[in-house]
Amino acid sequence: MLMLLPALSVPVIADGTEDRPGFPSVEADDDHDAARRAVDSGEALTLVEVKRIVSQRVPGEIVSVKLDREDHKLVYEFRILTAKGRVVEAEVDAATGTILEVENE
Repeated sequence: MLMLLPALSVPVIADGTEDRPGFPSVEADDDHDAARRAVDSGEALTLVEVKRIVSQRVPGEIVSVKLDREDHKLVYEFRILTAKGRVVEAEVDAATGTILEVENE
């Protein structure tokens, strides 16, 4: 688990929009740069800000985070291991910090 911690400090874009006009595919090597540009341009809140919001709603250990584009907006997707051993997924609007969905897995 300790090896995951550095990975959580860098948001990742998994775009998957290569077939939609205006949304070029983002290669793995460009993920960090694309995420940094989104934060710098104001299109996305920082991971630290969004982690604070999510932790208040879903306490537990964040085991993965990714930044994805869904319906023309950026969404942080968190997987959280709760104290009861359940994995919960939370989706958060990257621009506003609004929690869009929380679902148990």
